[in-house]
Amino acid sequence: MKVIGLRHRNTALLVVALLGGCSSPGPETSSSSHWVSCTQDADCATVPGANSCEDGYCVDSGGARVEVTDGGSTTGDAGATSSCDPFASPEVAMTLATYLGGGEDADGISYVADRTGSTTRLFVSDGDQLHRVKVTGTGSGDEAGKQFELVTFERDGNVMNLYLTTDAQGTAASLIAGNWKPGSPPSGTEETPLTFIDEATARTLDLAGWTNETWTEYFMTVKDTGEFVVVTRPEVDWTYEDFRLFFGEPGKLVERPVSNVTRARDGGSTTIEFELDGKPATASFPFGGSASITVSGTELSLVDPASLPAAAIDVESLPYECLASK
Repeated sequence: MKVIGLRHRNTALLVVALLGGCSSPGPETSSSSHWVSCTQDADCATVPGANSCEDGYCVDSGGARVEVTDGGSTTGDAGATSSCDPFASPEVAMTLATYLGGGEDADGISYVADRTGSTTRLFVSDGDQLHRVKVTGTGSGDEAGKQFELVTFERDGNVMNLYLTTDAQGTAASLIAGNWKPGSPPSGTEETPLTFIDEATARTLDLAGWTNETWTEYFMTVKDTGEFVVVTRPEVDWTYEDFRLFFGEPGKLVERPVSNVTRARDGGSTTIEFELDGKPATASFPFGGSASITVSGTELSLVDPASLPAAAIDVESLPYECLASK
C-alpha cells in the first residue's frame, strides 16, 4: 500500500490515508532551520537577538523568528533531547498586524482581517471577543477601479467570503456566500453589505487567545526494523521550516535535526533531509510511490503502520523526546 500518514491532529487512533490528492499549501521548496520556541516574552529574555514572543516563537525587533545558534545542546544530535509532547499547542496572544479592513453585520457579528508577513488572517466575533478562524483562500487586486481584498472562510459548514473594497468614495465591506471570485456575479445568493469597521475602532476590539494545533503530516514504519517515522507541522501559518521529524523504536521516538525540506508540484512529493545518529539521512515521500529512508546510501522501505500486529496506534500518545531548541 502506498501511504502518507495522518494529516489531522484531532484523531485519537491511527488513520492511514492513501497517497494522493493535492499537496499541502506552502512554497515549493524551503531550507529548514530550527527556531527558538516560547510561550511568553520572558522565555526570550536570554535568547540573543530576541525581542519578544510572537505566535509561539522568539522574534527580533523586526518580527523575524530567531534561529537557534550553533553550539550547546540546542543543535546537537539525538543526545541533546528531553521528554516532551510535540502535540502540545500553547495558547498565544493575538494582536492585529497590518489592518486590511472589516465590517459588522445586522446581527452585530464583526469580521476583521489583517496580514502578518505573507499570511492573511480573519477574526470573527463571538460574544465580546474576536476569535481567529481558519482562512481557506485569499485574493487581492484591482476591479473596476476598486482595490479589493478577498478572504474566504467557512461558517457553519458554508463557504463565505469577506469582500473589502477601496475607491475614491471610500472603503466598504460585504459578505458573499458560496464559491465566488471578483468579476463574477454572486451565485445563488446576494451580497450582504456590512457596516465598515475603521482601523482605529478595530484595534480597540478584544482578540481572544489562539492555539495553532499540531498536525501529523506523515506516520510510517521502517519495514525491516519496525521503527517509526513521525513528521509534524502546525495546522496553519506553516512553512517547511516548521516540519519536525521523529525517528526511533515505538518506545522512544527522538526528534532529529532537519536541514532541508522540499516539496514538488506533482501532487505533493516531499523530501526531508535530516541527521540520524550523526549520519546524513533522507526521507522520501513520493506522490503515487513508495516512501523510504536513505541513511548513508542504504535505502530502507517505509510501510503502513496499520500492518503492525497492534489493532490501533495512538500517534499522539507515543513517547517522544524533543531537541532542546523546540
